This record gives sequence, structure tokens and C-alpha cells, in this order.
Amino acid sequence: MTITDHGVEADLRVSVCGGLYLVTAVSQEAREWLTDRVYDDAIWWGCSLVVEGAYFPDLFDALCDEGYIVR
Repeated sequence: MTITDHGVEADLRVSVCGGLYLVTAVSQEAREWLTDRVYDDAIWWGCSLVVEGAYFPDLFDALCDEGYIVR
């Protein structure tokens, strides 16, 4: 798992807060992808999806497989 930082505009930004990841969609397409695929009981902190550390690698891989750029 590698979060890119090659000067390319990201579709999503990730912040790590302890054992939690805050995933913020920057592009409209990424925002729609997230909201269409997360459960109704997902936890949001403002505009960021809160993801437990154990689940983040699977989400990251799915986003990358769809061609999204994650920073």
C-alpha cells in the first residue's frame, strides 16, 4: 500500500489519527463512489469517512483498483 504524492491532483486525501483513517473525497467522482459503497451506519467526521485501521487497506486497494489517486 503506497499513498501517492507525485504532484498529481488527488481524488482522495487520507489523514491518520491514531488507529483511525479519515478519508476525504476531493473529486466529485470519488465522493459518489464512497457514498454509494459505504454502509448506512458508517461514521463521518464532517466530510471525511472514518475508517478503522484494520479496514483501511481493503478500502485503499478498492479505490486504487478503480483508478483513484489517494494521497
